[in-house]
Amino acid sequence: LYFLLLTSTISLSAQDDDWIQQSPPNTNTLCDVEILSLDVIVAVGENGTIMKSLDGGQTWQKKKSTIYNNLYCVDFINSSTGFAVGTGGTILKTTDSGETWISQTSPTGIPLYSVCFVNPEIGWASGYNRTVLKTTDGGITWINQYSTSALTFLEELTAINQQKVMIAGWGSEGDFYKTADGGLNWTGADLQGWCKGVDFINESTGWMAGITASYISVTESWGDIYKTILGKKATIWKTTNGGETWTPFIFEFEKWLNDITFIDSNSGFAVGEKGLIIYTTDGGLNWFSKNDPKYSTISFNTISFESPTTGYVV
Repeated sequence: LYFLLLTSTISLSAQDDDWIQQSPPNTNTLCDVEILSLDVIVAVGENGTIMKSLDGGQTWQKKKSTIYNNLYCVDFINSSTGFAVGTGGTILKTTDSGETWISQTSPTGIPLYSVCFVNPEIGWASGYNRTVLKTTDGGITWINQYSTSALTFLEELTAINQQKVMIAGWGSEGDFYKTADGGLNWTGADLQGWCKGVDFINESTGWMAGITASYISVTESWGDIYKTILGKKATIWKTTNGGETWTPFIFEFEKWLNDITFIDSNSGFAVGEKGLIIYTTDGGLNWFSKNDPKYSTISFNTISFESPTTGYVV
């Protein structure tokens, strides 16, 4: 049983063979979802939107975030403690399962796109201009580990352990970044694309989702970002050696893939723009589409699974 978690701008109830559309009381775009248990789910999005369900997504309640910045990512360490990050260097923390949120002191005003913790004390956040922040005291203080004035987007990070962190993105120094010493040193790899999502099931095996393109140019003027992308193709990369090398799987459709997740070594899903949902049952050797025309105007930002049979897309 899978769920589609959409904004209230889509008001009609719909059911697919596998996906059930849900419409929480919200008119803002949702950017990320975190499943705390079979019943408890937290979603975040634009304009400081935070919503929570206590009944497996059947009903939703808005929660106060005290800010109006866009929230791009939410990550829970356990059933009670979680973090959310977004524009303006926003870092929020909850210790009561998402009921209330407190702003944390951030050393940057740069947009943060992703946050991930390996334990209650150690975590990282990444964002624009190759910004990587690290905390070793549960979010009380954050240090800037890796930044530049160059146009670089660190879209999603995943922390394998206290030493190994992987980041998907795009920039002048590569589309994939990793550290093996807790963030003291970082290396990049150019995959001739733009990587939006990353997921590892162990230290060796992982996947990234995004696009490859014949031409990508990004410029900034007066705070606005302008992107020129030609010949884009939805792409998934796989590594079996901890990110040392990546093998691309390039699709024919000209759509962004925004996120990817694997339930185990064989079963995985990826989602993207214009209602794109694809899945594999053989570790990524073959991919199949679950596209539905009624979602063709929707861009899916993330996908998360609570169990092999229950997952959410926003």
